[in-house]
Amino acid sequence: MGARKIVHPYQDDLTSAVKGHTKIKVKVKRIDGVEETGEHEYTELSYGLVAPFSGKGYPEEVQLLLQDRYRYQKTHVALEDFVKQQFIGLDCNGFVGGYLERRNAQTTWRRTKASMTSMPIRDILGPEHNFLKSWDDFLPPGGGSLLLGLCTKDGTVMDHTDDGGVGHIAITEPGTLRKEGKTGPVKVYVAEATGDGVGLTYSEYQILSMTLDHRKRGIFYVHRDSKRGMQHEYVYFRIAPAG
Repeated sequence: MGARKIVHPYQDDLTSAVKGHTKIKVKVKRIDGVEETGEHEYTELSYGLVAPFSGKGYPEEVQLLLQDRYRYQKTHVALEDFVKQQFIGLDCNGFVGGYLERRNAQTTWRRTKASMTSMPIRDILGPEHNFLKSWDDFLPPGGGSLLLGLCTKDGTVMDHTDDGGVGHIAITEPGTLRKEGKTGPVKVYVAEATGDGVGLTYSEYQILSMTLDHRKRGIFYVHRDSKRGMQHEYVYFRIAPAG
């Protein structure tokens, strides 16, 4: 479900420009709302300067990157233009994996190496996980989040592959699940990061029907309104609790 790594030239330019500096000043607004200021060595910030280029940045790391780009980098592109060009951003597992990492560690944002945002997703949606098996597993209003992993009609969770395969992961908003009947459909609001220049979206999914695989685990047929210019997109998902 992780996008292939695409390194933009600005990444190397930026790290080269910052690397020689010590006591780098930082001011970020953390996801818990607290403004944090301080001075740090390059090694404490180096991963945060590259993660947003590959779709894996925390919100604080994006702030860090933009600050240091306009403080140290000689290449001049206006901030608004730089963001519009999609040099930085989030892919689907960068968003969901980052959320899962941070929901119980809201003050922890300085990473010195990749924290493998795709790993919690792989653990939850891996072949040994106990996927939802019944309409009875949907318990409105849904106090916890659910993960939805794009899959084939036979239930194989998809991933990005060298032959052009495309995976996708999304997460539900707690407390928004509505069950229309004993055997569905189920409606729930979903947050996801999508491609094609759309970015983060929040929309309602309709889980229309279910079939079972040979292990009696659900494969769900879903109407996905992801605001990508497709009014009616019908796809298959595996669904599992987000832990």
